[in-house]
Amino acid sequence: MDDALRNEVIGGQQIPLYLQKSTLDCIINSCVVCSYRLLVRLPHQVRKLCAPNQRPEMCLRCKSPPVTASLYSPVANTLVIGDGDLSFSLALCKKLKACNNKNNFAKLNVVATTYLTKNELYKTYPATASNNVKKLIKCGVTPVHGVDATILGTSKCKLLLNGHAGERKYHRVIWNFPCVHSPMDAVDQNQRGRDGQNEEMEENKKMLRLFFSRVVDLLIPGGEVHLVHKTKPPYNQWDISEQVGDSGMQLAGAVVFDREMYPGYINRKALVGRGSFPISDARTFIFVAPMILRPNKDIASIGGTFLNSGKPGKTKKENELILVENDLLKGVCNNLMKRKKEGLLRAGSGSGKKKRRKK
Repeated sequence: MDDALRNEVIGGQQIPLYLQKSTLDCIINSCVVCSYRLLVRLPHQVRKLCAPNQRPEMCLRCKSPPVTASLYSPVANTLVIGDGDLSFSLALCKKLKACNNKNNFAKLNVVATTYLTKNELYKTYPATASNNVKKLIKCGVTPVHGVDATILGTSKCKLLLNGHAGERKYHRVIWNFPCVHSPMDAVDQNQRGRDGQNEEMEENKKMLRLFFSRVVDLLIPGGEVHLVHKTKPPYNQWDISEQVGDSGMQLAGAVVFDREMYPGYINRKALVGRGSFPISDARTFIFVAPMILRPNKDIASIGGTFLNSGKPGKTKKENELILVENDLLKGVCNNLMKRKKEGLLRAGSGSGKKKRRKK
């Protein structure tokens, strides 16, 4: 049971899985939504014994999102790739800006990018893009448009940090839900801009290989790529850990993706101005660059993402990551089973026939 449950939750990958403390606290408070963020691939025989999942907006933190900066530091150089209508970049910058004001840090070192050109962006997302761009600029971040992740760092796509030539080293590069799309001029209108899945499996893999081959030169030694990706079929067939090629990057672990950490973020379909898609099965896969990229340059790292959780009972930092172990998985699963039984008991207690009133 333990091995089978863990294999399903991890998605068949033998890598460490982590929870952010805010997510774990929500699970401890019996949040069904966050419980299923962890238990995304429960075996059928187990799932039918558990309370059913709920809509994302039923998360206990939906009305009062956490104020922590999650995985990202306000003092780090951060690059966001292919951000649909820029709602993720805006949510991240608001969170980091709040940390900046609290700790009197300098302005944000964030570069937010879109695959679309500026005109294409406004045309595709007329209801949100313009407003998001204006708010980002107020945060001190001017978006860069028309950025192709497969040619990062080339003469066509330098992405200079703060506009200074040669200063383009990042601590973190974030890419949420990378995916190729069908041609926008497809004959079948229903296929235009459709997210590529099984049909474009090899194209997706090629895109990731090109991305890793380029992005490693934009990172400081020990810098990280945070690739957010779905884990249910067919996405678990991408073998993203195998697409690093000869970049030297290593998959260090994964973190349960928690959208409540980024209020206002809506994950958009590729090049489609409407609609979203379920991401309860999403994970942030952490790829770490080699410690020595350029021997003649000594650029200090801000430190790795994964923090030591310490001994049991020790006071934990607010933004600390907690390693998911079998006892935690079983505990969350048992809690969902308990909720199912309690729901059945409540339903049963009200199923008796009502007594007729005497006239």
